[in-house]
Amino acid sequence: MTVAATPKTKDRAAGAGRKYKAPYQRIEADLRLKIRASVWPPGMILPSRRQLAEEYGVSLGTIERAIGELLADGTLNAQDRRGTFVSERAGQSEAQDGLLSDEAFKFSSKDRVAPVSRTGKIGIVCPVQPRANDFEWDISWERHIISAIERTVTAQGMRTRFEGIQVRDDSHNDTDRVIDELLADKVDGIVFVQLKDPEIEIVSRRLSPDVADAPPAIFVLGNERLVVGTSIYYDNRDAGYRAALHLLDQGCQRIQFFSSFVSEFGSRRVDGVREALSRAGLPSSSLVEVIRQSLIGSEVNAESVEKGLKWFDHKISGYAWAKEVLAAGLPLDGVVAVNDEVATGFIQAAREIGLVAGEDYAIIGFDDMPIARREGITSMRPPLDPMGQEAGRMITQAVGQKPIGQRICLHSQLVARQSSHKRRGPALDRAISTE
Repeated sequence: MTVAATPKTKDRAAGAGRKYKAPYQRIEADLRLKIRASVWPPGMILPSRRQLAEEYGVSLGTIERAIGELLADGTLNAQDRRGTFVSERAGQSEAQDGLLSDEAFKFSSKDRVAPVSRTGKIGIVCPVQPRANDFEWDISWERHIISAIERTVTAQGMRTRFEGIQVRDDSHNDTDRVIDELLADKVDGIVFVQLKDPEIEIVSRRLSPDVADAPPAIFVLGNERLVVGTSIYYDNRDAGYRAALHLLDQGCQRIQFFSSFVSEFGSRRVDGVREALSRAGLPSSSLVEVIRQSLIGSEVNAESVEKGLKWFDHKISGYAWAKEVLAAGLPLDGVVAVNDEVATGFIQAAREIGLVAGEDYAIIGFDDMPIARREGITSMRPPLDPMGQEAGRMITQAVGQKPIGQRICLHSQLVARQSSHKRRGPALDRAISTE
């Protein structure tokens, strides 16, 4: 790719066309690629320096120098006590200025990354669960991640083969079947999406780097897991942290973390909320954890049964739990709901007693589901497309290479809507009456 350099970017454009020798230059180029490809979208907070150093296998000083280059030209910006973020103009400026050539991203084998131009086949595996309807699949995390993987792999001239693990009591046995079929098909690599711990254990044993002729494997996960191999995961703790910061910016002084079930991702999100309040200098009493002690998916919740449903309905469970909580007279200021559906149930219950989201209190959810758009609920959007794009990029580059374990942490994006904008000020001293 040939790019004409403007006077302002002449030196950098010329540098991008040469082969990189210094480790920090190769890392800088790879970081720019992630930003240009929207794997790291504008506004995203970067992983810690230590995480990046572990990922690239270099010293903290090398990472600092690479990031320093991006800070210097405005691609990144550092915010005191919050971290380093991708600037809002980063993706646009990279594309318009043409600072990067294709050659800039061709790493030598010793640098762990080697793009492959051969034609092959990549396996994609994820659990297949019974769903209520096609719409439920259409809005699922798995669909968005897998679509992004397929687009990225196809763009590299390769093909994909999808296999579903049938979810039942002996699902780990079905994992063995799926692996056997993909190995028999001689796939060049496999991406596993949203596996649970039993399936991860099977995959880690069958496709360990120590197993001869095992294809490279990458895990795409909703939470951080210790796996054998490379994993790409969503930082739920950071999502909770940023959700709480948003409510604090809106003037909230007291935060409820509201959930109608117990879950691992919920625990990490409330940890992030707690950290944000602590860093803001607020006392521990400023956080009230309102969590119903029932396990998500462990059984069909009673409220769903009353509606004639056969699955755990988050909106219904959120509504029922909110009615109990609000009846106790708990004052409202800012609410962090465990997800958008639970937030919707809370808003409905609060509206029935005359409290309006965005006026009497502020509320934020997670996952940016269609219901959040319809109801005007502020939400933390998970990096589903970036997770799939990064998985597709890494698996195609790993073909024919010795597997190297890495952990890639991606972050959510705040989507602000009406629900988190309070007009009437705090309602901390006003008891809620259901009469």
